[in-house]
Amino acid sequence: EGFTVMGTKWALVLLTVLLLIKTTTSWANEIYISQVGDNLTLNITQEGENHSITGLPFATQGIEGDRNSITIHQDGEEYHQVEGQIVGDDNTIDVYQGGGGKSNFASGQIIGDDNSLKVYQGKHENGTTDSIEAGDHTSYSVIIGDNNNMEVYQTDGATNCCTSAHFVGNVIYYGDDNDVKTVQQGNGGHYLQTETNGDDNTLDVLQRGSLNQHDGDIELWGDNHIVDVQQKDNGGHSITLDLTNSGGAYNVNTLQEGATAQTYSLIGVCTNVNGCAVSVTQN
Repeated sequence: EGFTVMGTKWALVLLTVLLLIKTTTSWANEIYISQVGDNLTLNITQEGENHSITGLPFATQGIEGDRNSITIHQDGEEYHQVEGQIVGDDNTIDVYQGGGGKSNFASGQIIGDDNSLKVYQGKHENGTTDSIEAGDHTSYSVIIGDNNNMEVYQTDGATNCCTSAHFVGNVIYYGDDNDVKTVQQGNGGHYLQTETNGDDNTLDVLQRGSLNQHDGDIELWGDNHIVDVQQKDNGGHSITLDLTNSGGAYNVNTLQEGATAQTYSLIGVCTNVNGCAVSVTQN
């Protein structure tokens, strides 16, 4: 009888431990967020297998409030995915996807002012870490508001693979005094589409890497924009600019260099009486 009682106790202990392990480890890695309020600090880490964090669809889920700080870290093999919306002011959102994920995807929308969104796929600038990245990075970001900061960094540094493309789509649907920065590096082809509607916005773009495919498609409506685009390494450069203003001049600086094969297209409407500044350097 003594043996039976001890066996039962240990079985219960073992079962409890197994249940605890099961409830704290999810290889499916799905998290759904719906939050209303201010001054929230939220840190989420997912490691391994089918990662997913979502605040979509936009109309029903996401984060609404001011001065919230959101940090999302997805690390390891399989499918990294973040989708969400934040509505409010003075919010900070940092998203990292890396560690060998097969198909990183991040999609975010900001509605409000003075917000900061940073997306790192593979890392860099300068948190380094990209030595085993397999590329296939995709990031979509939308801003509706003023004085926001949006940064996207994509890189893969594996030497035995990969030619999967890096794609960034940035849209300032409407808003003024926003800063948008995109850096794409590594082995994959690099593709960028940016649309901006508003005034006094700044765009900073760097594309470089071993595959000879760097494409930038930039459209801006409004006044007093500053645009700086650099495409480097191994040829295959292509920049298309469509710029329109109604009085305040734009300032554009572009550089294409490395193994020739440059393509450059500019359509510009400048109604500023003092003209608009355009600088093109090709090597």
